[in-house]
Amino acid sequence: MTDQTRISENKFRHHLGGVRFGGSLLAVLLLSACSGAPQPADLPETTIREEPAEQSASPDDEEVSDETYAGHATALIAGREFTFQLDLCVMYNEEEVELRGLGGEIDSDVPSFLDGGAMRMDSDPLGEFRIDLGADGPFQSSDEFLSLGAPTGGDITFTVVKKGNEFVATGKTWGNTGVDHGTGTLRFVCN
Repeated sequence: MTDQTRISENKFRHHLGGVRFGGSLLAVLLLSACSGAPQPADLPETTIREEPAEQSASPDDEEVSDETYAGHATALIAGREFTFQLDLCVMYNEEEVELRGLGGEIDSDVPSFLDGGAMRMDSDPLGEFRIDLGADGPFQSSDEFLSLGAPTGGDITFTVVKKGNEFVATGKTWGNTGVDHGTGTLRFVCN
């Protein structure tokens, strides 16, 4: 081995050693920076209620108070009736709403998940409530669904109105095949 080759190898080893040292220093700095991040106890409280950690296999197994949930909803679409316990039910000025919750069709063991919202764009109602059949949580879209609303706006038949202590959304309905199912309703109460 020539002197020139040894010098090149030593420079290479020195360079790698610096990277190793620099990488270790970087890891230490990152870990110490993370230790100053706010801990869960320091974070502000949220008003959104999340789904309870455990749910019983059947609603008949134990009594569940409506106060455990953010609200409840009932949908009637294409002659099918669904009920939902909402883990998210947010209203703004009685004109905007976001709903989310697990439920199912009456007399069926197949779970369904309701997700959606409505608002006004200028004076036009805009929004969609979607029931994913066979899904038991958010972001679990199934191949089969039923929807109610006016997702692109401009449909004056889509309304969300307050009747007593509940809200009623009425509008066109359709399914995953695009078939028009006529008019449907979604009744909901936020706790």
